Amino acid sequence: MKSKRLTIGLLQGYIEDDYNNSFAKGAMEAAEELDCNLVIIPGKYFGLISEGSSRQYEYEYQHNTMFSYVNKNNIDAIIVCLGIIGPFTDKKRGSKEEFLSIFEGIPMITVSEKVDGVPCISYDNKEGIKEGIRYLIERQKCERIAMVTGDKGSDDGEERLLAYKDALLEADMEIEEELIRYSNFSVDAKSDVLDLLSKDSEIDAIVFANDWMAMGGYEAAEELGLVVGRDIAFMGFDDIPTAIGLNPPLATVRAGIETLGFESMQMVKRFLQEGAAADVSLPTKFIVRESVGSSNDQGNTVEELLGRALRKEITIMEVGEILFEGIVDGAISKKNAKDAAEQYEKLWQSVAAVYEKENCTLDDCQLFFELFEDYISQEFMDDIDINKLARIYDCTGKIFFHGLKEEASRVQLASKIAFLYRKMLESMSRRINRIKLSTRETMHITNYITKSMFAFDNGSDQSYQAVLEKLHLIGIRRSFLFLYESPMINLQGDHFEMPKTFKLVAMQNGSSTTVLPQKKQTVKLDELFSRCFTAKERGTLISAALFVNENMYGFLLCDIPHERFHCYEWLDYLASNAAKMIHLLESENETQKQLEESMALLKENNIHLDTISKRDELTGVYNRRGFMTAANELLKDKTNVGKYVLAAYADTDNLKIINDRYGHDEGDFALVSSSDILRNAFEEKGIIGRIGGDEFAALVITDNLEDEKLIREQIVKDLEYLNRESGKPYVVGVSVGMSFAKIKAEMEISDLLERADALLYKEKRLRKKDVSKEALYD
Repeated sequence: MKSKRLTIGLLQGYIEDDYNNSFAKGAMEAAEELDCNLVIIPGKYFGLISEGSSRQYEYEYQHNTMFSYVNKNNIDAIIVCLGIIGPFTDKKRGSKEEFLSIFEGIPMITVSEKVDGVPCISYDNKEGIKEGIRYLIERQKCERIAMVTGDKGSDDGEERLLAYKDALLEADMEIEEELIRYSNFSVDAKSDVLDLLSKDSEIDAIVFANDWMAMGGYEAAEELGLVVGRDIAFMGFDDIPTAIGLNPPLATVRAGIETLGFESMQMVKRFLQEGAAADVSLPTKFIVRESVGSSNDQGNTVEELLGRALRKEITIMEVGEILFEGIVDGAISKKNAKDAAEQYEKLWQSVAAVYEKENCTLDDCQLFFELFEDYISQEFMDDIDINKLARIYDCTGKIFFHGLKEEASRVQLASKIAFLYRKMLESMSRRINRIKLSTRETMHITNYITKSMFAFDNGSDQSYQAVLEKLHLIGIRRSFLFLYESPMINLQGDHFEMPKTFKLVAMQNGSSTTVLPQKKQTVKLDELFSRCFTAKERGTLISAALFVNENMYGFLLCDIPHERFHCYEWLDYLASNAAKMIHLLESENETQKQLEESMALLKENNIHLDTISKRDELTGVYNRRGFMTAANELLKDKTNVGKYVLAAYADTDNLKIINDRYGHDEGDFALVSSSDILRNAFEEKGIIGRIGGDEFAALVITDNLEDEKLIREQIVKDLEYLNRESGKPYVVGVSVGMSFAKIKAEMEISDLLERADALLYKEKRLRKKDVSKEALYD
C-alpha cells in the first residue's frame, strides 16, 4: 500500500524579494523531485514599522498571521527560515525559541539560525568571506576595510563578522570597532554606510553581510559622489540575481540560495524518515566582479588567463571554467543551468583541442563554430550574460588566431568571427523583443483579470466566482478562497486569535471555477491543507492573507508558478479589495433586507409611515429622509436668503472596533451618546439627523460666524464629561467637519455636505485607531 504523501510547510519571508524567491524556487523543485506537497507561507515586516515609516507598510504585519495556520494536525513538518524571519521578529514576540514554540509538536528544521535541539541548515559563512577579503588585501591592496553586518544576535551576521575579523588578523591587520556597523539585513544599511564614510574618508573597502545591504551601500556611495569599484570597493554575500545587474556588478560570496532551498527539503524529509538529522553547512565561493576594482585589474582578463595557461600555472580547461563563472543568471531553472553548463563544457573542449595543436587549420576550428551557433540558439540563452559570453568568444578568437599561421586562414577566421558576433546580436535582439512582448502580454492579462475580478453587482457567494475564474490566464492551476465567518479586526500588537473553522467559498481548477454551497463550506483548521491537495498528484500552494488595513477577511491558497511570483503582491492586493467590496455589498443587501422587512411590518401595523420614516428609531433624531426634507425646506425658505448656513458632517469614531470588542449594545450606547452630544450642540439653532450607520449631518442658519467655534467647544466639553463619567472601558469620540456658506437661491444641500465631509475626512486622519481608555491614556 502506497504511503500518504507528505505535506511540508515553508515559513519564509516575502517571496517577491530575490533571496526568498530563489529559496522558494529551490524548495519547489525539490518538492517535485521528492513527490511532496509544499505549502509556502510568506511573512512580512515583523516589527519593522515604526513612527515615520511609509504608510504603505503600515498594515504589512497582517501577512504574519498566516504562520498561525500551521499545526501538528494539518502539516507533517516545517522548514522555518529563521535567518530571514528572525531579524524582523517583533521584540514583543520574544526570543527565537518563543517563536518556534508556536509550532510545538511539529517536526521542524531551521534555516540559517541555530536553536538548541532543532536541526539547522546554513551556509559556511567563513570561507567565502575570508577568500573575498584576501582578494581585497592582496590583489586590490585595500588597507582600511570596514564591515556592515546584521543585527546582534543573528547567527549569520555574527558568523560573517567573525570571518571578517579572522581574515584581518590573518593578514596582520588591526581590528577596529569603529569600522564595524550593525544593521538589519536590508537596504536600510544605507544610513550606516553614510555614517561610516562621513566619519572616516580613508575607508577603501566595505564588506556587507548580504547583497541587500550592499545595495543600500550603492545608494549611499551615489549620494556621496563616490564611484563603486573606483573610489571604494564593495563586497556582498548571497549572490542574489540582482547582484550581477547592479552598476557596477557586485562582487559577492555565492551562497547558492536556490541550492539552500533544495537541500532544506531534502533534509526535512530525511528528518521525517530517520527521526533525526545532523546540521548541514553548504559551501560558499567568492565571485570577483567590478565592484571590487576595474575588470582589467582582476587577474582574470583574457590576456592574463592565456598567459597563465602558457606558463602552465593553469590548464586551458581551467581557463574555460574561470570564464564561465557568473555567466548564468541566478534565476535560471535547474534544468536550464545544467544544460548551459554541459553544452558549454563541450564547446570549450573543442577550443582546448585547437589550443593543444601547434599548427591548426580553419577546419580544426569548425566544430567550435557549429557548437557556438547552436549554443546561442538555446532556450537558456535568456538567462546568459551576453557580455561574459562575448568575453569567452573573444578568448576563443585569440586562441584560434594564435594557432592559425596562414594569413588567408586568418582572414577567413575574422569573417567567421564577425558572422557569429552578428548572430549573438540577433540573439540579444530576440531576447529583448521576447521580454517586450511578454511584458505587454502580462500587462494585458493582468488588466483583464483586474476588470474580471470586480465583475459582480451583488454580495452573494456567487460573486466570489469572479475573483478566481480568470486566474488560469497567468498560469495558476488551482486556487482556494477561504473567508472568516465575519471580518476580523487585527490591530498591530494584538494577539491574533486563529479561528477553528473557515469558509471555503470558492475554488478554481484550471479554467473551471466552483462556488461551494453553504452547507459544504465549513473547513476545520486541522483539515485546512488536506482539503486542497489530492491523492492523485502532488502540489505547491502559496498563502496570501486577504486584508484591507486592520480588517481581515480570509486568505487565498493558490498554485502559482515560480515564473509568475512577480504577480503575487498584485494578486494579493486585488483579491483583498474584492473580498472587501463583496462584504460591503453583502452588508448593504442585509441592511436593505432588514429595512424592507421593517417597512413591511410598519405597513402591517398601520403605523403612520410619513411620521415614523423621518425619525431614527435608535437616537430619536431625523433619519436621512427626514433630515434631507427639513434641510431643503430651510434652504428654500426665501427669508433665509443672504444669511449664513453652517453645514456639518460627523461620525462616531471607531464604532466598528467598539462593536467587535465590546458588543453591539455598547455600539448602540456610543451611537446614542454621539447623537445626544450633537443634539446639544446643534439642535437649538438648527436640525440634526443620523443619515446612515455612524454618520450624522447637521444644518444651522445663523448670522454669527463664531458659531462653529462655540459648537466645537460644546462638543469637546460634552465628550470629556461623558468619557469621565460613563464608567465604560472605552472612549466615545466624535469627529466633525463644518463648512460655512452664504445662502443663495437654488442652493443644494448635497454640495454643502460634500464640503463638510471632505473636512471631516481630514480630521479623522488625525484620530488614533483604538478606543481602549487604557491604551489611549497610559
